[in-house]
Amino acid sequence: MAKNKKQSGIRGVGDAIAKVTDILGIEQCDGCKERQDALNRLFPFKRPVKPNEEDIVFLTDLFSWYNGIPIPMEKANDIKQAELVWMRLFNVKTESCSTCGIQYQNAYMKDLKTIYDATMDN
Repeated sequence: MAKNKKQSGIRGVGDAIAKVTDILGIEQCDGCKERQDALNRLFPFKRPVKPNEEDIVFLTDLFSWYNGIPIPMEKANDIKQAELVWMRLFNVKTESCSTCGIQYQNAYMKDLKTIYDATMDN
């Protein structure tokens, strides 16, 4: 199934919605394209790579204190590092986003927690 997604160029939910609207004959405006890109960043079709030992050490420390917002000021760099780890593990090719907001942060932190929990269960 991942092969079909890759072949069709569908990177995430934004592309999937665009494909449906295209089939329905609905033209996209500039705002639609922006939403498509944002939805792809927030909800990519993803298959993570296995975290390495350094990732596991980092995630263990991260999830020892992370409970969502508010983020302690002294831990802000850890959240930035978490985004970069998420981008690498999920092969996200866009630049990191400092303005996307809490939904974006919650999405990548949830993904990282899922990977961490699965790794710890094994």
